[in-house]
Amino acid sequence: AEVVELVDTLDLGSSAARCGGSSPLFGTILESRPCKDFKIFFVGLFSFGDNFLFHILTVPILLHGVLVMKNQEVGGICFTAGNWPLDPDKPTLIFIHGAALNKDFWEEQAGSLADSVNTLAIDLPGHGANQNSGRKSVADYARSIMDFIDLISLHRPVLCGLSMGGAIIQHLLINYPDRFLAGILINTGARLKVLPLIFETIQKDYNDFVDMLCVVGISPQSNTEKLRTKLKSCLQCLPKTALDDLRACNNFNMSEKLDLIQVPVLILSAEDDNITPQKFGNYLEKNIKNAKLTNIRNAGHFSPLENPLDVNKAILDFVMTI
Repeated sequence: AEVVELVDTLDLGSSAARCGGSSPLFGTILESRPCKDFKIFFVGLFSFGDNFLFHILTVPILLHGVLVMKNQEVGGICFTAGNWPLDPDKPTLIFIHGAALNKDFWEEQAGSLADSVNTLAIDLPGHGANQNSGRKSVADYARSIMDFIDLISLHRPVLCGLSMGGAIIQHLLINYPDRFLAGILINTGARLKVLPLIFETIQKDYNDFVDMLCVVGISPQSNTEKLRTKLKSCLQCLPKTALDDLRACNNFNMSEKLDLIQVPVLILSAEDDNITPQKFGNYLEKNIKNAKLTNIRNAGHFSPLENPLDVNKAILDFVMTI
């Protein structure tokens, strides 16, 4: 088939070229070749409406014993590592997703920051590739992360979490003050009350809940359709798990304990966040001793997906100063 348009052919898996065709072919590998960043690009032909879509996928390969973007499992926790094994001379960032999400939410961070820091994006129990049961409370999730950190003998990582992930981090920084170098709290709060309508929607139809999140959580200034597809792929958990996550959020309250956090903390709020508005970030900054607040523009609740460049810059600038 004749290629009509080719876009960013070396853009690490997001690239595509459209061509004409009359009969659909599914998943046909046309070409594979080593390319930059130690990955192999596989070019496949997939049906796309009345046309075909050439899609370039990336698969990690071994180079000098280092495996890039490796999916792993340790102690029941599934995770993606930007580099594996970890470089002992670099700080390590652990990314913790929000309620009902999974580790793929952090794809833009785990990959893009891996040249400068070790990155680990984890699936919490009951989420993504982790087939274990979910947890009932923020404290229970925090214990599972501590078990994971102990199993891989990780010394003083930096924690980075969104929404419920940020709640888990607050619990960890307060209850294990000597185990972490710093924390990054993204679009979260000291309390995370959930409207009864959210619980009712999940119980009636989980897909309606996902659609609601996409409408409320994504900024109108973002590429809504593209982000909706990505976000939905990160929200593939059981309705029961989502309910338990949101009940855990609803019962979470660290507003009287924030002064116990001793390590440096970066707080990222988002200009168009309707779920955890900027006042939540302002409260955290005011009540955490060594906190810095940065506002991400042109983004809503899911700012790491919506504006990854600004989020990644803020994260890296912070980590490089601690």
